[in-house]
Amino acid sequence: MSQEEKNVNFLSAIERPLSFYEDEKKTKVQGPEALSIHIRKTCRSALASSINEEEKRVFRLVQELFSGFEDLSEKEQLSRVRKAFTITRVKPADPEIRYFQREEYASISLKEIKASQKKLDGKVQFVKGVGPALGERLGRVGIKNVGDLLNHFPSRYEDRRQIQKIGQLHEGEKATVIGEVEFSGVAYYRGLRRKIFEVIVKDGTGELKLKWFQFSHGSLEDRIQKTHKIIVCGKVKKFRSRMEMHHPDFEVFKGDLDSISFGRIVPVYREVGGIYQKTIRRILHNAVAHFSHFRQGVIPKAIAERHDLTPPWKAVRWIHFPSSLPDPEIRSKAQEVLSFEELFFYCLSLGLQKQSIKKGNGFSFQKSSPRGEKLLGELPFELTEAQKRVLKSIREDMASPHPMNRLLQGDVGSGKTIVAFLAALSAIDHGRQVAFMAPTEILAEQHMHTLKQWALSVDVKIESLLGKQKPAQKQETIQRLKEGKIDVLVGTHALLEKGVEFQALGLVVVDEQHRFGVRQRAVLRTKAQEPDVLVMSATPIPRTLALTLYGDLDVSILDELPKGRKPIVSEMVTERGRSKVYAEIKKAVQEGRQAYVVYPLVNPSDRLEARDATTMADELRQNVFPNIRVELIHGQMPGLERELIMKEFHQGKIQLLVSTTVIEVGIDVPNATIMVIEHPERFGLAQLHQLRGRVGRGEERSFCYLICPPKVSKQAKERLNVFVDVHDGFLLAEEDLRVRGPGDFFGTAQSGYPTFKLAVFPRDLDLLEAARREAFSLLERDPDLLEPENKVLHWMVSEVWSERLNLVRIG
Repeated sequence: MSQEEKNVNFLSAIERPLSFYEDEKKTKVQGPEALSIHIRKTCRSALASSINEEEKRVFRLVQELFSGFEDLSEKEQLSRVRKAFTITRVKPADPEIRYFQREEYASISLKEIKASQKKLDGKVQFVKGVGPALGERLGRVGIKNVGDLLNHFPSRYEDRRQIQKIGQLHEGEKATVIGEVEFSGVAYYRGLRRKIFEVIVKDGTGELKLKWFQFSHGSLEDRIQKTHKIIVCGKVKKFRSRMEMHHPDFEVFKGDLDSISFGRIVPVYREVGGIYQKTIRRILHNAVAHFSHFRQGVIPKAIAERHDLTPPWKAVRWIHFPSSLPDPEIRSKAQEVLSFEELFFYCLSLGLQKQSIKKGNGFSFQKSSPRGEKLLGELPFELTEAQKRVLKSIREDMASPHPMNRLLQGDVGSGKTIVAFLAALSAIDHGRQVAFMAPTEILAEQHMHTLKQWALSVDVKIESLLGKQKPAQKQETIQRLKEGKIDVLVGTHALLEKGVEFQALGLVVVDEQHRFGVRQRAVLRTKAQEPDVLVMSATPIPRTLALTLYGDLDVSILDELPKGRKPIVSEMVTERGRSKVYAEIKKAVQEGRQAYVVYPLVNPSDRLEARDATTMADELRQNVFPNIRVELIHGQMPGLERELIMKEFHQGKIQLLVSTTVIEVGIDVPNATIMVIEHPERFGLAQLHQLRGRVGRGEERSFCYLICPPKVSKQAKERLNVFVDVHDGFLLAEEDLRVRGPGDFFGTAQSGYPTFKLAVFPRDLDLLEAARREAFSLLERDPDLLEPENKVLHWMVSEVWSERLNLVRIG
């Protein structure tokens, strides 16, 4: 018998008689003296065996409880029995106590997993300490069940193990002290209209004042009274030479530090619906105690062993209540297993979706495309080798009887749109319609302008459907679409609306793919029976992320710019160089060219020292360029106003366009040759590259100037120097990912990027690659997850992770 099994037997020998003694409805099989002898004997045997210090502590605590047990009152005896249960059942009331469960990443049956998941799906209001009112507040921030609560991990930790003397406190530090209350009550200060609750504590070395500026009248007076000894933690401030703490954590000190908020490493959680930290901590403590063991290991044991993964239940307990202070710079084993699990199921879900789509019955566009050949012969330019290669792959996909599901990724100006339109002509020549979807109305209108020029010579009917259109106009367009009188419909998310029906949809083209999620792409597919899908992105995305985040797509890359395209001259200038940049703009305008100036803010900000577009548009219009037309455009403007400004800029009526990043994608004005970016340190490299790509689209040499403020960090300057020297968007994206994470090419509000709760980039890039490799390797061996050992995975993907990761349900 293993030592671990012996420990379980020792605990069983203790708990069995305790359970009879605790329940008054059951017969007491032993008297107090017999029970005490039995318990202490069992503890001695356990202590004599080969157990570690944490386990010894458990049995010593129980042994002490039953010393002199028979001489106690019946009420005190019952109290000690119940306290023994809190120890022997080893709930994580004290995270330092070892849990008597299997340490290894065990294989669990589907029946066990379903039972455990049912517990995790239980409503959060039934967790001890929550209730209906708090449950409703938690639900408003997405914490609806027990599993959500367990996944609400600390944002940081505080080390409250060391008790400091008041006389040793220093201003600005976080400290924990124990002192006796000398004064407790409401104080009034001249000039202040509100009351302040104050407490003065002393510990023999000094005096500390505690202040609450917001408090519930009566609650603090009842909890903190004179002569009470309290333990306090907070940030030390100095006011009129006296040390203070404002709104500190506190508890009445009862002679020991057996608390979840003091004497240990204490978790600090992000604010949840205005609930106090201490309340959140207590709720999480109860949740971890009663439900963490339901977080079973569901990744195949062989994969878990290959990557040395800790059991999830153990990881959850450690993350919430660690016994040592985690290093924020180093990923712990506990974080690793939960992040890997999340990334593994994301990759597995996308892999299954990819296979499911490939098995579907799609349209087979096998014939040639007369319209496509005609357009190719009339274009004023020749396709690059990269465009020809990608177009060949797309046409082969479209000729297949299975639906195409391909990502066309290309740098700014690489010619994705003409490739997509040639693919659309193949569908149209086979009697099918095409949906062309863009994330913004500006980009959708830009596509309309471009596509209509090509459509004229090949007799293709193109119309748009936009959210801003009047209801009558939209209804007329929808009716014409349903009757098959429209070949290509260009629009925004309006194409997803109920009631938009195609007569014969054959191809869906989605531009700026990263702004549309897997779920949204699936909605578009419901508009027809398995249409081909081509998604495009001008946003350079590192290969590791592209292969994973677009795991349900085949990837084609346009890695060649059209012939004759001149490189953009990029230069970083200081404030002293501003006059030179303005002189270059004046010169360009005199030669009939146009320019952009981009700012990070629309309006002035009290929190950020940065120029804003609104203020600077007036400044440039009145004082710098009084003789040229300067206009402002930003995302907060009404759509019709933006549309008019962009139309006039296209027509050359506006010489200088002052903007925010609203022009980052989809704006094609070949006559614009100068891009000026203010405060470039506030943008990611990928975003800067997108903005630079708004110029250099014509035959004239173009320039991109970065105007940096006086105080820019060394790291920011190094990044900007990389941008100036490197024109390959994919290399810049790799650098951005390494330094700043994926937010620069996905953004926090863009639904295409999955909102991982646990995985963090770039920290977890290695886990992302490992998870993708394992998931896709598993699917190669068992494509439908039908093998007995993989049934758990199939159930988890379809019933749990598809919703959690905002993916389409499988199976």
